[in-house]
Order: sequence, then structure tokens, then C-alpha cells
Amino acid sequence: MRKKWAATLILIVTLSTFTLAFTLSYTQHVQPREKYEELASEVMAEISKLRKLNPPEDFKVEVVSSGWVEEHWGKPQGVGEPLEWKIYRALLLVPAEASHREFEREWIGHIMAASSGETLYIVADMVEEAEEKVLRRTLAHESVHILQYVNFEIAKPETHDAEQALNALIEGDADFSADMFLKAEGFKPPEKEPFKPEKLGYREALILIKLFPYQYGERFAGFLHEHGGWSLLDEAYRNPPSSTEQVIHPEKYLQGEGFEKPELPVFEEEGWKLLGENRLGEYFIYVLLARWVGYETAEKASQGWNGDWAAYYTADEGFLLVWATTWDSGKDAEEFCQATAEMVNAAGGVEIAENLWEVEGVFIALKPSGSRVDVFSSNSLEALERLLESAS
Repeated sequence: MRKKWAATLILIVTLSTFTLAFTLSYTQHVQPREKYEELASEVMAEISKLRKLNPPEDFKVEVVSSGWVEEHWGKPQGVGEPLEWKIYRALLLVPAEASHREFEREWIGHIMAASSGETLYIVADMVEEAEEKVLRRTLAHESVHILQYVNFEIAKPETHDAEQALNALIEGDADFSADMFLKAEGFKPPEKEPFKPEKLGYREALILIKLFPYQYGERFAGFLHEHGGWSLLDEAYRNPPSSTEQVIHPEKYLQGEGFEKPELPVFEEEGWKLLGENRLGEYFIYVLLARWVGYETAEKASQGWNGDWAAYYTADEGFLLVWATTWDSGKDAEEFCQATAEMVNAAGGVEIAENLWEVEGVFIALKPSGSRVDVFSSNSLEALERLLESAS
């Protein structure tokens, strides 16, 4: 069966401030390289039985170094910044000087293991002194990714929100299954401390976005297993969660709760072109607000999410973002609108008119209406005012 994600690498990373169940314990001597293949094959056989999935027919193990990883996976894909980063800038999540390339390069540097197709990559210098249960769990986690590749058709979603949700299923299944594997072998799974720094700068906010599949995925997978065993988890690949809301609140996934796709104001000014559109989701809103106004306010203001849609336009050196958000009630919309206004003020915004601010050359406007709040951002006040006028 041909898989739609054949070229995709699935990576395990570890950060000093977030254990992600892979905290290293420097207690053992380095293992001979040839032992890794034997151990990985053993783990694959056991995890495929536990997970009740067909094992790969052409399983390979490649032992590589951190240098090899940086050389082969550390180079940016595509040209320029992705659309998501442009939206991050427009919404004040990251400053103008932040480098997408630098952040991704640093992220790649934390890889312990990875899988692509039926091949498992082990980064020897990252795992060579790992405690036995940590190494076995790492191999089990990556083995589940290979089982996912072999047993399920998985298509890449079209929006940031849906991709985050699918990745939470993929990583959550791998984490949950790896912990079940450890328990079956008589090990206690490593303690997991969520990454929730007191100081939430832009780098920490980006890490929170990266870690969503890990911080929420295992709980989601465990919820499905509790309510329907492995068969319900398997079914989730044929009917994956469609939003981060469904992952954060897994009961909404089982209930099939969806969301709206709001219509955007028409913007057809000469010289401007649409670069792309996206849905950002409840979790993105949570991180965006938490970056400036704290976790408690962000959680309260993001929970009533009922859909959003963003469009990003460019013209020469100009940009314009139109972001429509919808909410379960007018009260939920009011909470989001108020928290967003607090965010803009906390970011140094100067209010130049009602619901219109300037933040270091970027103009942010809010337009609340019932259970909907539209957010506009541009470095061209003229273009923004024309759009606001046409949207009235």
C-alpha cells in the first residue's frame, strides 16, 4: 500500500526544560553500534504485538551522529519563511528580528531518534549514555511511527490547526504505546513534566507550539484507548481529530463537535495579492495570548473557540492579515476581544483610535460583532483603513 507520508521524518526531541519522557540518565557505558540494530529489532517485534499492528517487511536501522543529522536534516526546506511565521509576526507572537531558520536549526539539534518510512534512525551520541528504560522507550516510540506508516493511510492536513491535531494523534499514540511497552517489561515510565515556563518569551512560545503533539497527544490517545481500546485508536487514523480543540477536549472528538469557517471581508486592492490562508485553532490562540497576558487569562479566553480563518496579503514591502474568529457565545467572543486588546497593550501598543493600535510600525485593529471577532494587522495604515471601511 502506498503511503502519502512516505518522505516525512518523524522526530523525537528532548529539551533540558521538558523531559518529554526521554530525560537522560548518564549511568551506562556506550553500546556497540551493532547492538542498536539487534535491540531495535527486538523492540519492534514486541511493540507490534502489543499494538496489534502488522510489522514492517523491510525494517532498517541506521545509526547516525548529531553532525550527520544537522547536515542532512538541518537545512531549511523551501525558500523563505513559511506562511505560519509571517502570521506569527503580524500577530506579535514573534518580533521582526526572529529567525525561522535559526530556530529550526536549533530544534533539529535536539533529535535523539527519527523514523522515515520503514527506517529507524538512532542518533548515537544523543542516546549512547541513556538509561536502559529511556533507550527502550525511545525505540518503542519510533517503532510505533513505523507501524503507523505501514498500517495506515495518513494524508497531510491543509491547515495549521488540523496538522497540529493529527500530529497529536500520531505522537500521542507513540507515547502512550511506548509507556504501555515499558510497563509490560516491568519498567516505570519516566515522569513527565510539562513545559510551562514562568517567563514566556517568543522562543518559549514557539517551543510550546512545537510541543503541542507531545504535551496533549498522550492524554488524547489514552482517552481513546480507555473508551474503545486499540481499535478506537486505529479508527482515529481513518477519522482523525480535525482541530486542536478536539485534542485538548477529547470528549468533543467523540461527540463529533466541529467548528465554523467564517467568511472573510473581501480585499481586492490593486497591487496586493493573497499569499495564503490558514486556520490557526484554539491552541494557537492560547499560546498567542499567554505570550503577553499569562496562562490563566489565555486559557479562559481561548476555550470558547468555534472556528477561525486567516488570509495573508502582500504588496511590495507591505503585508495585511485578515483573521476572523468565531466563538460559542457572545460572552466568549467578548473575553477573547478583551484579552486580545490586553495583549496588544502589553506588547507596547499605542491606541490611536477606538480598537486600533500601533505597535512599532504595525497597526492592529479589532472588530467585534456578536459571537465573532475580526482581527486585522498591517504595516500599511492606509490599506488597513480601506479594508475596515469596506468591511463595515
